[in-house]
Amino acid sequence: MKYFLLLSFLTVLFKKAKAGKTSPFPSFHGVIKTAHSIDGRVRFLIPKLKNNDTFDSNLKDSLTKIDFITSISTSTISGSLILEYDHKNVEPFFLFLTVVKIAGIEDEIYSNKDSKLSSELNLIKESASRAIYEKTHGMLDLKSSFIFFLILAMFYYSLNRNKSIMPQFTLAFWLFNLI
Repeated sequence: MKYFLLLSFLTVLFKKAKAGKTSPFPSFHGVIKTAHSIDGRVRFLIPKLKNNDTFDSNLKDSLTKIDFITSISTSTISGSLILEYDHKNVEPFFLFLTVVKIAGIEDEIYSNKDSKLSSELNLIKESASRAIYEKTHGMLDLKSSFIFFLILAMFYYSLNRNKSIMPQFTLAFWLFNLI
């Protein structure tokens, strides 16, 4: 029982110590990911490298000219780039920026990307718009039907003689922002 408690305690400490370690190299989803790094060695995963022999040879040729990089290994099957470098004379972030610049992926890093949820919601919106368009034989789509609904709601609230005029202003605001 004592050994079990000691082993559990050491396991918790190890997990906390391991969780606290972070890589000095950043990662950008879908562009470049730091798979593993230790002092003097780093492995990047670059999707652009997969099945791209031309990019592979150009990247290797350019990186061999850098004097603080001692060894280069790539795999076009997995899209990985393994670099061994002089960790005493170069900062990891500088090495990362060098790889990004030479690989020509800085535009991909700074480009705006839609999340998967946003892409799926846009597909749902387009499908609903197309369904309304087909059902009304080209008279309405999703946006125009929503505008039509807002106009009807404005008339309903004004004819209903509601003492509050706020719903009409809110609906008019939505309507003018849609148009």
